[in-house]
Amino acid sequence: MPTNGTCDPMNITWEQRVLWEHQVLEIRFLRLLEFGDSDGDGGYTPGEPILSQLDLADPAFHFAAVVLEGQNLTQGSQALPVRIHYPDYGWEGWLRQNEPGFSDFDGLMFRMSATGPANVTIVGYQWFRPRVFQGVDVTPFQAKLDLAFQDYPFVDPGSRLALELNFTSFSQGSSTDWELVPWPEGQAIGADSTNSTAIFAWSSNATADGVSTRVAGTVVTVDDLSRHVFLAYPRASLIQHDPLLGIMDKRIGVVPDRVVSPSFSLSTAWIAFIATLAIASLAIYTTERRKR
Repeated sequence: MPTNGTCDPMNITWEQRVLWEHQVLEIRFLRLLEFGDSDGDGGYTPGEPILSQLDLADPAFHFAAVVLEGQNLTQGSQALPVRIHYPDYGWEGWLRQNEPGFSDFDGLMFRMSATGPANVTIVGYQWFRPRVFQGVDVTPFQAKLDLAFQDYPFVDPGSRLALELNFTSFSQGSSTDWELVPWPEGQAIGADSTNSTAIFAWSSNATADGVSTRVAGTVVTVDDLSRHVFLAYPRASLIQHDPLLGIMDKRIGVVPDRVVSPSFSLSTAWIAFIATLAIASLAIYTTERRKR
């Protein structure tokens, strides 16, 4: 803006403005449901009898602090360096992606866990380069989850167990279209917006007491921004499953060799996976941010 009421080019103060576009994906773990499979399709259909349930927000669950570690392909898990003070901001935080030292890491791992009426563990991995991890093709725009549910207190020997999740996705300045999308290893639900696509996918098989078994997924509309997903498993003492979630920016076009490469840095666009214990329940936030 001119500072003297004229358009003198030698006396103009410029203010830099940055517009951030956001695509946010939230996966919230709500309940474990023991249900009677009335229609025999293996999945939970709303209206089928719920024989017992555990709300993950129940105070009976005891949550451990979220663990976040760096991953090195040769050395394994490594503590993330913490920078105590940022001169410009004055707050603490983990080493940023564009700072020296971060290149020592090949990925990130987080772990959330709760004990109580049943034991719940969620471990997530994000890798900075495309790779096959635990038999699944993953890109830097995705996080692979390892879910484990143990010692659920079943009340009926003929029942099944369902995990209820809430899948919410929204993008700034654009509408979101929902659809079931094909997935090579199972099923997926996708939220497609103008510039990006968010996806939550799950394998067709889980491990129940060491035996591979089919997973049945049911998707229920909540509102324009949300869907409930029920993942149904057979009765077992230990159930293990590995979904995948992520957001892809359509404007990038190709998957970079490494997220922190000069052509794809924190200052242009990136994916952040954040695990939180919010309102005494488990939630994972996935955010794509692009500056223009």
